[in-house]
Amino acid sequence: RGPRFRLSAEMVRDQSLAVSGLLSGKMYGPPVKPPQPSMGLSAAFGGGIDWQTSRGEDRYRRAIYTTWRRSNPYPSMSAFDAPNREVCTIRRDRTNTPLQALVTLNDPVYIEAAQSLARHAIAAADTPDQRATWAWNRCLCRAPSMAELNSVLRLQDEAYDRFLRDPV
Repeated sequence: RGPRFRLSAEMVRDQSLAVSGLLSGKMYGPPVKPPQPSMGLSAAFGGGIDWQTSRGEDRYRRAIYTTWRRSNPYPSMSAFDAPNREVCTIRRDRTNTPLQALVTLNDPVYIEAAQSLARHAIAAADTPDQRATWAWNRCLCRAPSMAELNSVLRLQDEAYDRFLRDPV
């Protein structure tokens, strides 16, 4: 059995970076600015957004080191119910919305993490079923059942066929 509640906003990001091998172990220091989606930011907040994405290892530091502004909160943290930090909170809200799934599919941090996980899987195994098993084990700390593995391989085949038909 797994935990009753999902990870906090910061832990969702950190876990995706850790599983992909990107999470930096660097501690302390000034706040960092990880990549954030650019679509609509200037329309919503004007052209004065001075968010310059951190470079190198700082780009992948733990979410606790992320710069936080009340006027321009980090979008993926807001989507996963991170408090706004105006006042101390005893308990966090827990919601489950389609926006959270969209964040994990479109946010630059999660895209980079997925790409890194795929590169590691390709380097670790030779065949698609070995790669899927390796990635499953890396993400969930257990081997997939035969039904789970077949489902993932079928999804991969469908995505590959779709890409061959329309590579753009």
